[in-house]
Amino acid sequence: MQFRELFGQKEKYGRLLKLSAPLVMSSSGYVLMQFTDAMFLSWYSPVAIAASGTAGMLSWLTTSLIIGTVSYTGTITANQVGAGQDDKIGSVNWQGMYLALFCGVITAFLGLGTDWFFKVVGHAEELRILEAEYLKILLFGGVLSFAQCSLSGFFSGRADNTRLMIAQLTGQIANVIMDYAMIFGKWGCPEMGVGGAAWATVLSNLFPLVMMFYWFFDRKNADRYKSRSDWRFRWSVAKQLLRFGLPSGFQMCMDAFLWTLFLLVIGRMGTVELAATTIAFRLNQLAFVPIFGVARAISTLAGQSHGERNYKNALAYMAHGLILCQIWMTLIAFTYAVFSRQYFMLFQSDSDLGGVHYSEVLAVGSKLMKLMATYTIADSINIALMSGLSAVGDTKWVFKVMSVATGLTVIAILLVDIFHWGLMTIWSFATIFIISLPPLWYYRLRGGKWKEIRVAT
Repeated sequence: MQFRELFGQKEKYGRLLKLSAPLVMSSSGYVLMQFTDAMFLSWYSPVAIAASGTAGMLSWLTTSLIIGTVSYTGTITANQVGAGQDDKIGSVNWQGMYLALFCGVITAFLGLGTDWFFKVVGHAEELRILEAEYLKILLFGGVLSFAQCSLSGFFSGRADNTRLMIAQLTGQIANVIMDYAMIFGKWGCPEMGVGGAAWATVLSNLFPLVMMFYWFFDRKNADRYKSRSDWRFRWSVAKQLLRFGLPSGFQMCMDAFLWTLFLLVIGRMGTVELAATTIAFRLNQLAFVPIFGVARAISTLAGQSHGERNYKNALAYMAHGLILCQIWMTLIAFTYAVFSRQYFMLFQSDSDLGGVHYSEVLAVGSKLMKLMATYTIADSINIALMSGLSAVGDTKWVFKVMSVATGLTVIAILLVDIFHWGLMTIWSFATIFIISLPPLWYYRLRGGKWKEIRVAT
């Protein structure tokens, strides 16, 4: 393809921006819930924010396989739209919801083992108790998150993003209100600290879920997509979801395992190091919200083009989306390097509960932000191109690449723990991991084997 076809089509930039604008808002739902938790908990105590960081990553590790699998309903829906298979869309989303319900029962049982797990990990007792409480509540309420991820695919895959945005923003607003009330004991609620933050996150999922169900069942969607009539469990459809969704889920699970191990090892270094790393991660999550929005737009438009078997169009949407991601993340990386202390001041706390004062966290955190600035641009490339490869069904190859890269990085992290090489060393290994991946995605896309994959059948 010529340069202009790949990067110079104004109408493709326009369509990506139009589609990603509400997706940016809807993508901010879960990320902003986590960010709000972190900010309020940092005001509550440094130990609370440290506990939520480790437990939050463990929750992601436990649930990422499920979320990655059920979320693939959106990609299949996009491919079905492109292939003109509207009457099959209701069924695939029903299979995702059945899988979400089944897996929610499993994670609820896993929540019973959180106290034992954190005793084995060996964190300080005060930190361990809060970590176990936070994780247990998130796992008990996991089914709501799974169902929301599955059903959101019905909207994102059809580019019905305004409704998705409204539902997610409603949940975000509800979470902020409940966070404040439950953490600090306001408006008649008991002061629950970490537990309050977890319950607010879980219960706020109800709001978007109810709204999405209402729209899913409306008469127009019922007639066109069979959302009311085609509700039965169908193994052939579920197998299609598992075929493409499981590699995507396993890839997300490996990613979650890597970063959970990363936080667990840092937690063994000390509460200051863990609190600083947790805040840096929360800030990075928020900065990546526009990237997630553009990536989901890439997934929708590339998936629809792939369903039409218009491969040039699919590749062009990936390339144009990549440029949008690079513009945003270059700006963010600059602010990370220049305003690192100012970012961390957002989480300023005068508390020294657990023997930790925030000035210590600030000193460490400002160094981490500068290091983070070195890898954010590469990470945005990863997100954009992995979304594109996932949209065309190339999830198995992505899984294989990530298996090797993650395995090598896990070994490096364990060596840091064994030989006590310190915080900056473990962060340096994480940076190498991230910046090594973009050339591999380019190689796969240029090879063209993804054109042979059929997602919509």
